[in-house]
Amino acid sequence: MPAAQPETPASGMDFGGRRFDWARAKEIHPSILCTSFAVEHPRLMKGSCVRVDLADTNLRFLAAGRAKAWGEPMPECPDKPYRIRTRRQTVRDFMLESRKAVSDGGRGLDMRVAVNSTPWSPWESPWNHKYADRTGLIVSEGELVAPSIGYPSFIVYKDGAVAFRKLAPSDPITNIQTAVSGFGICMTNGIILARNNPASLAPRTGFGLSRGQRYLYLFVVDGRQPDYSMGANTYEVAEWLRYFGADDGMNMDGGGSTTLFCWDPVPDPDNTDPKSKTTPNLHKLNRQQDNAERSVACPLGIYLAD
Repeated sequence: MPAAQPETPASGMDFGGRRFDWARAKEIHPSILCTSFAVEHPRLMKGSCVRVDLADTNLRFLAAGRAKAWGEPMPECPDKPYRIRTRRQTVRDFMLESRKAVSDGGRGLDMRVAVNSTPWSPWESPWNHKYADRTGLIVSEGELVAPSIGYPSFIVYKDGAVAFRKLAPSDPITNIQTAVSGFGICMTNGIILARNNPASLAPRTGFGLSRGQRYLYLFVVDGRQPDYSMGANTYEVAEWLRYFGADDGMNMDGGGSTTLFCWDPVPDPDNTDPKSKTTPNLHKLNRQQDNAERSVACPLGIYLAD
């Protein structure tokens, strides 16, 4: 997918009030558009953004569900009070398994977008723990997967409304269809709340909502690759989200977890992802360091109901 070139920022990542023209974006579905960007100032930075039109009532969300051993002590960490919530998997596998036919053991969903979302524990050597806990609120298909621990959440209610909210563990969730959590709110009503720390550069994932919550924005920026993309701080994530059209923003799990996929209607000739040779419609919208795809606690997917 050719990289769209934003206008040169006035200074740093200050876009001077300019917004991206989504008429320039690629259509994955009439309600799902995506674009990629590449800038050299204030540093090398490459990434992508997907805009989802939530006015389309045919769109549905799916978060990772409960692991089979849900609620049991985590066997890999017997000395810690972790409980099994989800089984970690790559965003790629989540999307492919969701799209796989039911007769082949999949969900048979027409999933078009998938992205990483929540942080988790344990995150310690050897880094390859099978299960995840301490994710913040996760709700999948109306079922509680993990309780709130104080993180803000992206919530899809059963009536179709969406919001960024921080729920207490005791708050009812009976009206929630889907929820995933992030590290913190980075922007509210167009006002950036995050600190502009130039030393805090990393790959990042950000979620944004437009004023009125019509549009959801899924943003990723690559990092830790000096000759390709150096990364961003959370202040810049908010600036990018605002540039793409968001009024509110949330910083999700990032670093090596940052991953964004879309399913192209036709194979994309610009798809050079070596892992997609047998699935050319599956397009990864970012590039991790060493092309390593991390198993994450909770991928979030968007699919078509009909």
